[in-house]
Amino acid sequence: MSSDAEPRTSATGSRPPWVLTFFGLACLFSAMSINQCVDGMLANASRTSNEESTSAWIRLILIVLGSFSTGIAVSMRPSSPRLLSLAFLASIFAYFGFHPAWDSGRIVAAIAAVVSGVAAILMALPRPVRRAGVSFLVLFHFAGILSAVSSPPSERGAWTVETLSKRVFRHYLPPIHMEESYQYYTDGAVPSSLLWMCIDFTSGDSRWFMLPRKQADWRDPMGLSFQRRWVLAAKLDMPTNMPPSDDQVRGRYRMSSGPTAIPFHPEISIPQQYRCQSQLARETFISSCIRHVCHEPNYGIRGGDRVIRSIKVYLVLHFAPQPESIQFRGFDSPELYHPYYVGEFDAAGNELNINDPLRDWLIPIFYTPKDRDVPAEHNPHTHPDEFVLFDGLKLHSNSDPWAK
Repeated sequence: MSSDAEPRTSATGSRPPWVLTFFGLACLFSAMSINQCVDGMLANASRTSNEESTSAWIRLILIVLGSFSTGIAVSMRPSSPRLLSLAFLASIFAYFGFHPAWDSGRIVAAIAAVVSGVAAILMALPRPVRRAGVSFLVLFHFAGILSAVSSPPSERGAWTVETLSKRVFRHYLPPIHMEESYQYYTDGAVPSSLLWMCIDFTSGDSRWFMLPRKQADWRDPMGLSFQRRWVLAAKLDMPTNMPPSDDQVRGRYRMSSGPTAIPFHPEISIPQQYRCQSQLARETFISSCIRHVCHEPNYGIRGGDRVIRSIKVYLVLHFAPQPESIQFRGFDSPELYHPYYVGEFDAAGNELNINDPLRDWLIPIFYTPKDRDVPAEHNPHTHPDEFVLFDGLKLHSNSDPWAK
């Protein structure tokens, strides 16, 4: 006789999972309480002011103990809806227990909360409904793959595919990295997303941080460390696909005139030169990356005598040349890099000037003829003396990103 009810066990045999679960809940609730007490009193202070304090490490230890304890309990009775519900509650406690600067831990806790919550609901349902729910999740997963394969990266696709990609699978495919890899099977070139930071110091000098950096990040024979950083840079690019407002276009036109003007790119339409990043990308992922970079010894906060004044952040799309343009562009021409200005931040990851007219706009890099008499068949690769490179990135950052 089959039944969906939990199997009967002796009182002694049923104790360990619940003891481990309540021990884990106690640890996670303690971490959340410490977090609320400590950071609640420092609401006006920097988010990174005490990220390495004793209380932050105590919270981390409690979260690790509580998470492992709850995970072991769930592995002992994975079909218990009540135990999975407590695991969902434990994930919520873990989310609010992490220090605000440790946002990666909060993301993991949020994903664990979603998984345990969905599992608790499914296990509480009758077996036929449960099977239907699991079948729906499998179909949803493969439908997401189909939408990724069917979305051309260089042009608009069918309305149905665009709607599914932007509204249904927008928050599902990117976190599990099932978007970029499948895009290689679509028609068109897929640009690589890079993260560049121009770090200005109070002494007047500056230094560039680029992610990924092939020479510095290639640390193993298989290049796994480089690939991980390349994926990280791609995940930081989270455009909203919102068109620029009339005020933003007028502000951009104002910046295209004057002695230090940064004009529009002559070969790209104006709407395509605007790439607005989401608030989640700015306030969570990019800010976290800035704090991590600024704490490296080479960039002035730890062990350095230079003080960081500001960081200008650019999300750069590196395009592969088309076959017909390789002969006059090459593979690493500067104009193949399209840097979009994200904004200016301080060392704590806080944005400084949100009203910058160039914010979210393309900083163009392109070749232009020195005079009007240059023949049409000439190009910068074959006749470099007849062309000049306009490097808007160098002009905007007051620093040379190509200097070795």
